[in-house]
Amino acid sequence: MTCLRCQHGMMKRFGTYGKRRIQRYRCQKCSATFSETRQSRFGTHYLSLEKTTRIVSLMVEGVSVRAISRLTDIDRNTVLSVLLTVGEKIPPEFPRLASWVSRIQRLG
Repeated sequence: MTCLRCQHGMMKRFGTYGKRRIQRYRCQKCSATFSETRQSRFGTHYLSLEKTTRIVSLMVEGVSVRAISRLTDIDRNTVLSVLLTVGEKIPPEFPRLASWVSRIQRLG
């Protein structure tokens, strides 16, 4: 890991923050503090691929958004946001899938 400010390679742990206890680091050279950069797995969502796949498969099966939220233990707004993210990536050759995306946009 290198410092984002001075590109120095020596870091030292510098506590944690947040509900998830994310590790912070301090640069030994310039004393800048930062946390590890976390890569999003799917758009702007940090859900696992399994949960995202389950949300989409339940929606394709015709399960309601509230039921998906209850079954996956994920907030309804997150379910809608994931489905919209998936919908934006659907090519126009699939009109049936594009139709449920437009319905979800009206819900959100």
